[in-house]
Amino acid sequence: MASWHDAIHPLSSSWMNKMALFECYECTKQISDAAAACPNCGAPVKKKVSEGYIPPKINKPVVPPRRVGLLLAIGIFFLPFIFGWILLQRGYSNTARGLAFGWLILFFVLPNWSDSSKSTSTSSSIASSTSTGPSEAERKEIARREELGRLNALPLISASQLSQAYDENTVAADQMFKDKWFRVSGVVTSINTDFLGKPYVTLKGSANQFMEPQFSFDKDQAYVVAGLRKGTKVVLACEGHGDVAKTPMSRNCKIM
Repeated sequence: MASWHDAIHPLSSSWMNKMALFECYECTKQISDAAAACPNCGAPVKKKVSEGYIPPKINKPVVPPRRVGLLLAIGIFFLPFIFGWILLQRGYSNTARGLAFGWLILFFVLPNWSDSSKSTSTSSSIASSTSTGPSEAERKEIARREELGRLNALPLISASQLSQAYDENTVAADQMFKDKWFRVSGVVTSINTDFLGKPYVTLKGSANQFMEPQFSFDKDQAYVVAGLRKGTKVVLACEGHGDVAKTPMSRNCKIM
């Protein structure tokens, strides 16, 4: 006698033959085409359409578009490397992202470009001044003229007035002439050098020939003093140096 299993076996075999197995398009597990969804991952089963299969249409959630607010825009303008990344969140348009990251690039490029321009401008200015600036001889001539203009602006006295001032009141004369620059005119009475080898001249200004005012020059002025002669009238620019026994002394003199 046939068993119960043998009785239903033909039915079960017939039912199994009608079911088709295929791979889930999501997890690749074998599932039946009779199932509504994959028992492994839950993906809906594709339905047969003519000769192929198409998955059921799944509506994706719609993300509402986001607008760039005023505060965010200000933050992006001043600190694009911090606030610009916020636009990578979903909802912001590609235009907004492009503008933000374009400004981020410019934010770092512009300072470097400005420094480079300044450096180039400075180098050009230096090169220009070097190529078109005055020569060494011209600079010396300019300095000489400036010094000559300064000396010509000094007060002018005669050698006699200088001697008389020290003869009458040495204290008052020191206040007027000592450590101060002035011009003095007179006639050369002697040309000598002191114990240090510095040249000096005396100008006629005192009744006593041994007390005539003395005017000292630096050694680099020796070639100029060498061209003087007794009896020559000169104008000197000197710095007062007090007196020695009522004899006026001056130093650092230059012939005008």
